[in-house]
Amino acid sequence: MQRLQLGPRSLRYAGGPSTRVFVLLGHPVAHSLSPVFQTAALRALDLDAVYLAADLEAEHLPQALEALRRAAAAGRVGGANVTLPHKRAVLSHLQALDETARLAGAVNTLVLMPSLGPGGEAGWRGHNTDIPGLRQSLEEAGVSLAGVPVLVLGAGGMARAAVVAALGAGAASIRVLARRPERGRELLEAVGAVWPGKLPPCTHGPLDPAPADVFDAVAVLLQCTSLGLRAADPSPLSLRGAPPELFVFDAVYAPHPTALLREAQRTGLRHSDGLGMLLHQGARSLQLWTGLAPPLDVMRRSLGLS
Repeated sequence: MQRLQLGPRSLRYAGGPSTRVFVLLGHPVAHSLSPVFQTAALRALDLDAVYLAADLEAEHLPQALEALRRAAAAGRVGGANVTLPHKRAVLSHLQALDETARLAGAVNTLVLMPSLGPGGEAGWRGHNTDIPGLRQSLEEAGVSLAGVPVLVLGAGGMARAAVVAALGAGAASIRVLARRPERGRELLEAVGAVWPGKLPPCTHGPLDPAPADVFDAVAVLLQCTSLGLRAADPSPLSLRGAPPELFVFDAVYAPHPTALLREAQRTGLRHSDGLGMLLHQGARSLQLWTGLAPPLDVMRRSLGLS
């Protein structure tokens, strides 16, 4: 039995001295399916590696990242994923960002790069694979963000990825509704300040209560809040008055359909949960870490998607 110490968090795993560890950092993480399909992928690739979830509170994040960096430089850690609530908090502890992470202002994948750290040591480069993962999952559902009005719920790291995905696809307009409207404004201002092209009309507003005209011009709804992780969570938005052609995407995946997706199903709206996005963002992370083509069919089956 081996042990990886991440500040106050100790991860134990079966393996030998040469076994590489991939880690998911978040709080909470017990619900995550990333270890399920990443473990299946590592086995299919015949790699001596494990994928572990580390429930890490915010105050322990800097210490854990430094411990991970040292372990990665020593060859023990192969890379890391970052999930709620650390996707933005991690930014100030990284040595470099790729373009998608810079645009989104949020990171979900850490890749060790040579000579980025202090004194020329190896350091973390942050990537955002949520953006291509979201676009690919929507494409598989037959949904395009190009030329259509998009409604984004939330203002956290996933919402930022959704806004960047919509901008990159050429959405006709983007509206962000957040429980704290000022955070939606800050999100749009931050992304708009670094976006290299022309911006479509971008507006923000409150999520609770939602504006009366919330469905006046919207073709795709991207739900990016954490509501739905628990079975008892309410829907962030009522779909009453939604146009019949609306597509509803909920980034949350859970053993149960979220309240939002249950309502979408009842009203006959096309919809999908976040499993497809989880699959594709994870596959891109695996490719960044290993340089190998991810075994998508194996990963799909492990998630029950095929």
